[in-house]
Amino acid sequence: MKLFFFASFIILLSTLCQPLLHGQKRGYRLKVQSEKNYKQKENQYSENEHDNYGQSDSDEKKDSLSFYVNINDTTASSTKLFQLIHFAGYDKNQSSNKESFFVSNNSKYSLLKIKIEIEYLTIDGRQLHKRLLSKDLFITANETRKIDIPSWDTQKSFYYFRSQPARHPGNSYKVRIHPLQLTFKKNSAQLDSILDLRLLSTHAMLTNVVRHYY
Repeated sequence: MKLFFFASFIILLSTLCQPLLHGQKRGYRLKVQSEKNYKQKENQYSENEHDNYGQSDSDEKKDSLSFYVNINDTTASSTKLFQLIHFAGYDKNQSSNKESFFVSNNSKYSLLKIKIEIEYLTIDGRQLHKRLLSKDLFITANETRKIDIPSWDTQKSFYYFRSQPARHPGNSYKVRIHPLQLTFKKNSAQLDSILDLRLLSTHAMLTNVVRHYY
């Protein structure tokens, strides 16, 4: 009799503990991401983020709507564009913390950006300073704009030799401006041709898809 009750107790105990054991087994079946896979995904995310760093939709759009020419490009079209951009009217007083000059765009394109080298010289031609400068602007075809830039003369001890001297003038200098790169906006004809090419490319892709599946 005691043996019967003992056997019944064992069966009842095993019945009550079975859900707990089953749940514990289920817990071991959960998908856990290994440290190796986690690091791989983390590195992949970091690489993608690094590739897209500094790149925006506006930059991509700007690149598709503009083109630039370098001074090292010796093609006739590039040389002609450099000849059509004129720099004149440089001015800098001794007390001023800015320099100014005029840029004339005699081309058929709108000028969006300039990269120039400014060389500062004494009256007898000895170099005082030289710097590179990039300037965003917008000068439509056949127009002129006045450009202001921070002065190289932070101590205000120099003045351009054609500018108005101060009451107690310092040292006079002259400048040379060398354009290095010019960025222009594409005209409507160029934009239309780009749009046509994109439409043709899209049509070709759709045609290939249709041919692939049918």
